[in-house]
Amino acid sequence: MLENISSTLAQMTNWQFGFVVFVTLGVTVYMTSRISKSIRSHRARRHRRQTAVAALGAIIAELPSLRRELLEIAELAKSNALTAIVRFFNTTSIWQDRDLATIVRELKDVGDQKNAAAVESLGKLFEQFRMTGRAQYGWNRTEKGQLVTEDDVYLGNIWGIWTFNVSYWREVGKRNDPKGTHGYAEKGNYFSTRNTYDIICDQAREFIDDHTPVMVGLIDELTDRDVRKLRIA
Repeated sequence: MLENISSTLAQMTNWQFGFVVFVTLGVTVYMTSRISKSIRSHRARRHRRQTAVAALGAIIAELPSLRRELLEIAELAKSNALTAIVRFFNTTSIWQDRDLATIVRELKDVGDQKNAAAVESLGKLFEQFRMTGRAQYGWNRTEKGQLVTEDDVYLGNIWGIWTFNVSYWREVGKRNDPKGTHGYAEKGNYFSTRNTYDIICDQAREFIDDHTPVMVGLIDELTDRDVRKLRIA
């Protein structure tokens, strides 16, 4: 085979030989460039993945304190639902402002399959923060970074009751209106044992009771995955 190659090269003119060398060098340079770009791309992707996983680990490390806060709020809601709902929105709004969806998108974009379950749980948790966070015409009418106060949390629009903020409902509570004065009240039914203030407090309490177990469950899913065991490679 080597003899055939040598014979072929010997029969080539200088121009033909030069052309072959030129093409060979061109292909070599092209392939080297492609390989180099592929290596750089792989390194960049790996760096993005490492950065995103590190951010995920930092978030997971904070979740136990959030879990305790949510459970404390749920307990407080049993006796003081209006104070609890304001505290609840302050807690979820801070996390909503952090925009965990960006980290979720980054981990999915770099194809991080090794932590897919944790990423999925984090995405669901952020959705809970979004659902219970700030909204211009919702319950928690604040802007990003704003402290939530009783003037910003609106309750009502239920059972024919108008919507007002917590500060207003505090004043209503001080009146200590008679029970069973709501238009839907009938002997022995729910409204017969409630006044308007009680109904509003129940609304706040039920909101907390609906969302807290979901959040705590997602936090447990994430914290069960030891931060040290997150896969970075």
